[in-house]
Amino acid sequence: SVITALGSELDLFLAEDLMQSPVVDAACLINAPFSTFRTQDLEQLEQKLLAAKNNRRKFVFVESLSPVTGELAPLKELAAITSKNGALLCVDESYAIGALGLRGAGLTEKLGILADIFCIIGSLGYGVGCYGGFIAGEATLIDYLQSTSRTFVSEPSPLPALAAAVEEA
Repeated sequence: SVITALGSELDLFLAEDLMQSPVVDAACLINAPFSTFRTQDLEQLEQKLLAAKNNRRKFVFVESLSPVTGELAPLKELAAITSKNGALLCVDESYAIGALGLRGAGLTEKLGILADIFCIIGSLGYGVGCYGGFIAGEATLIDYLQSTSRTFVSEPSPLPALAAAVEEA
């Protein structure tokens, strides 16, 4: 939803090389440039961001907790690099929801860096054992996605009791 609603062929999308999310598929749908980087190789990411001077915007997607390696992403460092290079950091908390953070809201909550993140995305099917997913961000972003994202237009909303239970948890 984030990629297809906000992005275009003028933007660059970067994702960590082991990411399970369909970021690559969405970037291909809009014919946008796409590249990967090694999560722990911050120099490689910075070089790719510096080389992207001709792109309108730069989006960086990472999983806070890798389901492949079990490693935590260096989110504080990633936030600093993306901010310094004018990129937008999108964190997938699918595997960290329910496990990390004071309230179980993930690694961004645990590290206290929510303000440094463009958006947080996640599936409720992994850490919470539910169905559905979420995108969290500033009200302007969420309003825009709700009114323009084709994914939201065609998706049924979750059962109210289920939404309340997830929110309470």
